[in-house]
Amino acid sequence: MSPCMKKMLVLTSVASYTIQAQVLMLGNSYTYYNGGVNEALRSLLYASGRPQFVEAFTLGGAKLPYHAEQASSQGSSVYKSLREISTWKFVVLQDQSTVPARVRNQNGDFRASVEAVLELDDMIAEIGATTVFYQTWGRRDDGTAAGLGLQSFEWMNDALAEGYAYYAGKVTRNGRTPLIAPVGNAFRLIYDDSRSLHYKLYNSDGTHPSPLGTYMTACVMFSTVTGQTSRGLPPSLGLSQSEAEVIQAFADRAAFGENIPGPSPSPVPPSATNFEPVDG
Repeated sequence: MSPCMKKMLVLTSVASYTIQAQVLMLGNSYTYYNGGVNEALRSLLYASGRPQFVEAFTLGGAKLPYHAEQASSQGSSVYKSLREISTWKFVVLQDQSTVPARVRNQNGDFRASVEAVLELDDMIAEIGATTVFYQTWGRRDDGTAAGLGLQSFEWMNDALAEGYAYYAGKVTRNGRTPLIAPVGNAFRLIYDDSRSLHYKLYNSDGTHPSPLGTYMTACVMFSTVTGQTSRGLPPSLGLSQSEAEVIQAFADRAAFGENIPGPSPSPVPPSATNFEPVDG
């Protein structure tokens, strides 16, 4: 495992626990594939006995500036949801699948997303919710990643982790700490353990998630917003019980590192995640 990967496992440790989980997701096809991460997450929350209300606003290929614009546009569904419902505990932000990976050589799209993160986080703070970054994964095939100027799955996956950490650092301040749902870290853990299972996390296009990938995303998201392991929760999206158990184990390692809680942890008070604010 690369030093960056080890560092990210520490940085993205789950930082909060909540009995209820009202979750709003803003993203694109990585969120809506296979019936939606939101639906898979809702089923996990229901199975765990938690009241659940999960909603998603998505558009294929959408970048964070699109969602910032929608959130500022009176009459849009996102504006109404943020301004009028305003009971969200978590708002999940998912950028287009290559933009955060440009953190090492920042371009206009990356800088625009940083500005959008600042705008969205201000809106999220106004309603008292926590910002959650949905850290996605690298392209399955090294040649595809290289064609995007991102070298390989490993290189792109690490760069995405760095990019989302950069976003999180931008909105970390006294009294306010975002969370990262480290789904890409789970992809990397599986990549290092089993290339055949890693292949199965993807749709045939080598970029979008398969049902297996969507289920793992939901498991990581569940742990991020509840502070509880996904172990023992039922399968969905056509997975077998044995497949779900394997995926849950990797999701737990990504979400908690070496400090995986028991199946039914007692509520714990929020604790700070050690992001450093980013200057400039």
